Amino acid sequence: MEEIGSPVVDADNKIVARLLVLRDITEQKVLNDYRDDITHMAVHDLRGPLAAIISGLSIVMEDLSAADIDPADNEILRVSLDSANTLLELVESMLDIARMESRQMPVNRAPVPVRELIENAMSMLQNSAQLADVELKVLVEDDLAPLDVDPHLIRRVLVNLIDNALRHTPDGSAVHITARMSEQPGRIVMAVA
Repeated sequence: MEEIGSPVVDADNKIVARLLVLRDITEQKVLNDYRDDITHMAVHDLRGPLAAIISGLSIVMEDLSAADIDPADNEILRVSLDSANTLLELVESMLDIARMESRQMPVNRAPVPVRELIENAMSMLQNSAQLADVELKVLVEDDLAPLDVDPHLIRRVLVNLIDNALRHTPDGSAVHITARMSEQPGRIVMAVA
C-alpha cells in the first residue's frame, strides 16, 4: 500500500483534519519486477555478441597494423570498434538505471583533468560531428584543478549533452563545450551550447 497524506485547513489556515489516500501498488510492483527481469535478460543476451564483435575487431586491427592497409579502411575499423564499445556502454547503462533506482549505483571516483574528461567525450562523437558538418569547439580555463569524479559516469553525461547538441545544431555551425571556475569556491561549471 502507498499512503499519501496532506493537511486540510480552514479559512483561518488552521489544520482541522488530514486527508489520507491509500493506494494498492501490488500491480505496479509486479510490473516493475517484470521490467527488471526483462532488462537483465536483454543485457545478458546482448553482452555476449557485442563482446565477440569487439574482440574480433580488435584482433583484426592488431593483425592489420603490421600490414600495409589503406588508411580509410583502418579508419572504418576504428569507427566500427568505437561504435561497438559505445553500444556495449549503452547496454551496460540499462543495468545502471536499475542500480540507480535501487540506490546501488557504484561510484568510482578518481582525480581527472577537466580537459581530459571533455576530450574523451568528444572523441566518441567526432565522427558524428563530421557527418553533421558541425565543429566541436572547446574552451577550458587553464588553471582548473582535476575533478574528483567517476570519469565513466561524467563522460556519459557529457556524451549525452554533446550528442543532443549535435542533433539540434544546424549544419555548418558549432557546438561549444566550456569549463570554467564557478563563482562558488571549489566548483567548476561545464556547459555545452
